[in-house]
Amino acid sequence: MPLATFIILGAFRAIPKDIENQARVDGMGVLRTLYTLLTPLAKAGIAVAFLLSWLTSWDEFTFAVILSPLKPTLPVIVYINITEGSLVQAAAFAAVISIPVIVLTVILQKYIKGVYLSGGLTG
Repeated sequence: MPLATFIILGAFRAIPKDIENQARVDGMGVLRTLYTLLTPLAKAGIAVAFLLSWLTSWDEFTFAVILSPLKPTLPVIVYINITEGSLVQAAAFAAVISIPVIVLTVILQKYIKGVYLSGGLTG
């Protein structure tokens, strides 16, 4: 969570103050500026923070091993299969586990761009 906070904070700090000042001159209020102008400009940082937070919670292997020994999660099942020597089943479970991560990364990839502010300021 602290990492996501710093990523989002950095995304909002990267937006030039001139854009916010231009919105105030044009008559936009604080909330309208935040929702219609600043949030779309910072959506790359928001998407990265969401993806990292989701991946962190998806991969909580240690907590799953300690707290749920009776109902193991998929990473724990992969670990059990590897330690018992059934590598084919472990590979199958690993492939199933990686599908949501790949799908979410592909969906959020359009928001994760380095030039999300290009064209924001003229002159």
